[in-house]
Parts: sequence; C-alpha cells; structure tokens
Amino acid sequence: MGLFKKFFCAAQVAADDEGEKKENRKFQTLRDDGVRAMRMGETKFATQCFEEALEINASDIQTIGFLAEARLRMQNYIEALPLLITLAAEQPDNFEIQLLLTQVQGKTGDYEAMHRSVSGLLASHANDARVPYMAAESAHGKGDDFAAIAFLTQAIALHEDYVEARHLRAEILAEMGQWREVLEDTAVLTKLFPDNDEFWVMHGNALTNIGNIETAEIAYIQAMANNPFNREAVLSLGRLFEQTSRLDKALVLYDEVIEAQPDFAEIYKQRGGVKHRLHDYIGAADDLKRALEINPDLVANFEGLHSYA
Repeated sequence: MGLFKKFFCAAQVAADDEGEKKENRKFQTLRDDGVRAMRMGETKFATQCFEEALEINASDIQTIGFLAEARLRMQNYIEALPLLITLAAEQPDNFEIQLLLTQVQGKTGDYEAMHRSVSGLLASHANDARVPYMAAESAHGKGDDFAAIAFLTQAIALHEDYVEARHLRAEILAEMGQWREVLEDTAVLTKLFPDNDEFWVMHGNALTNIGNIETAEIAYIQAMANNPFNREAVLSLGRLFEQTSRLDKALVLYDEVIEAQPDFAEIYKQRGGVKHRLHDYIGAADDLKRALEINPDLVANFEGLHSYA
C-alpha cells in the first residue's frame, strides 16, 4: 500500500504544480493584455484585465500600480484611492506615489486625510512647489483660506509660473473680495495663456471690481473671442454695459447671443431686465416667460418678478 500511496501523492503534487503554472500563465496574459490595452487607449478594457489578474494574484504590486493608473485615467478617484494607499504603504520612501496619494485624497474630498499626508511631505519635501500647493488645497477644503493663501504664496515663490497655484489663489482671493490681489495673479495667467477664456473672465471680474471698466470690457471681449460660448463672459460683459447705462449695447449683445444660443435662459432674463428699463414691458414679459420655460429654477432668484407681469 505504501507504494500506491507514494505514487498517488506524487501525481497530486504534479497536478497542483501544473495548475499553479496555468494560473500564473493566465495572470501574466491578463496583465500583459491590460498593458497593451492601456497603450492603445482602451482604458476600460485594461481595467477589466488588471482586475481579473488581481483576482488570481491580489498582492502583485506592479499590477496594483497598473490598475491604479487605469482608474486615475478614467477619473475614478474613489476606486483608485485604496490602491494608492496600498502602494504608498509598500513604498513609503517613494515621494511621487506619496504625492499622488495626497492629490487623490483631495479629489475625493477627504481633506482630513489629505492634511495628514501632506504634513509629512512638508517635513521632507517643502522645497518642491507641489507640496505647499497640496497643503493649500487641503487648507482650502477645510475652510482655512488664510492658511491656503500662505501655502499658495510659498508655492509661487518656489515656482513663479505655477499656473494651478496662481489660479487657486486668484479664486480664493476673489471669494475674499481682495480684487487688487486677484489682479496680480490674473495678469500673469492671461500673459502665460492668452487663449484661455476662463482666465480672461477672472481678469475682467477683478478689473470690474476695482473700477477699471474700460480694461474690464476688453478682457471680457477677449474671453468671448477665445470662446464665443463662454456664458460667464457674455453675462459679465452684458452686466458691465448695464451698469454703465449702455443699455443699447447690452441689448445688441443679448440679441446676438440669443440668436446663436437660443437655449441660454440667463440671457433671456438679462435681456428682459434691459427691455423693462427701456419701458418695453411686453418684450420684457416675453423674455421672462421664455427664460422660465428653459429653466424654471430661475424664478427663485428673479428680482423684480412682479414687475414683469
């Protein structure tokens, strides 16, 4: 009986080895298919390959990294986060992975975790402009805008043309009503990226709020030249015309925009206001009606609603 037992045990070991080799081959095939799919831009298929590969070998760090990259490409930050936590724990001295984890924590809105992560990076890599920028995002997310401004100023001191840092600082300063300080950043941003319509709108808003109306008008016109469908630029320029009693120019602007964008509810609302000021009450009522047909929510913030009836 001993001979038979030895024979069958050896056969079982051989079968187990063959099964393990088969699983390894399947794992490698799935991983390689995923890599090829990523290179071809087939991110969704790549994700499926990496997920199936990890079902076979859940601890393979390289594949975990590939899957994290695929999910980040798909902007699936919530599902990428636990993978990055694993990678960061496995490679605590890898600065880029630690920084990426911090960034994704911010993308998911977990600013407390982001704060903890960036605190360690500030101690070790404070001279890398991206670190104080991440600290600023964390502080802003937690509502500490004064700290955010301080960190952003530190980041810009390290990298003068740090676009994201200047953009965020301009946004926070605008929320605080510090328009002259906003102007310093938007002047740099519009110089660096003259084709960016959003930066020109921010620049125009800052100029408007410090009373530089003529230059603000130029900024809004530039924003519309870069992107005729930037609705904030149109609304801001129209309001500027109205505030400076150039109702005829506002009306011409609104007519042109409505012809190109007939579903722009806010423009109907603003044109209705101009028509009302010009004593065209029927035209004003028609515009209000059309605005509310497109966007019924406008009724909640429509000033002077009773006047249009």
